[in-house]
Amino acid sequence: VVRVSFLYILRSDVHDLLAQQVGARPRLRVRQQPAPGPDGRRVFVEGLSTRVARHVCDLREAFSDGLAALGQVMGGTSARHISTIFTIDVEAYAAQPTGLLLLRRGSSRFVKLGGSERTTASELAWRGIHLANQVAMKICVRTFERVVMALAANEAGRRHIPCRDSPLTYILRDSLG
Repeated sequence: VVRVSFLYILRSDVHDLLAQQVGARPRLRVRQQPAPGPDGRRVFVEGLSTRVARHVCDLREAFSDGLAALGQVMGGTSARHISTIFTIDVEAYAAQPTGLLLLRRGSSRFVKLGGSERTTASELAWRGIHLANQVAMKICVRTFERVVMALAANEAGRRHIPCRDSPLTYILRDSLG
C-alpha cells in the first residue's frame, strides 16, 4: 500500500494541504506515540489526511492538488517563506520461510525549506510577506541547521539533538537520524 500526505508549515503552525475542505485550514498538532524500533517512539501529525496511491499518476495528482491548495491559502502572495513536506509512505508484507508475514515500511519525504533566502525589508513588503512570518521561518531554518550540525558532530549518540525545537525538525526527526 502506498499513501501520500502533503503539509505546510507557516509561523510554526502545521496545516494539511490534502484536506477536503475549502477556506482556512485548521492547525494540526505534531505528536509522538510508542512504536516498535530502536527508540520506541514515532512522530506523526495528528489529523493529517492521506491518500492511497495505486499508480504514479495518483502521486502526481496529490502533489498538484496540494500545490493548488497552497496557492489558494496564499492568495497570490509568495510562498517562499513556507516550508512544505510531501511524504510517500510504502507498506508491504513479505512472507517468511516460517510462514509468518513480515511488515516492511519505508518513507520518502520531499522537503521545500522556506525562508532560506536572504531578503530585505523592502522585498518583504513588495512580496506581501509579513515580517513575523519571515522571522518564524528564519528560526525554523536556523533550528534545522542546528540539528544537522549536532548530528554531524554527534559521537556515539552522546550529544543532544534539538529536534523538538521546531515543527519542521520534529516531523523530520525519523528522517534525520
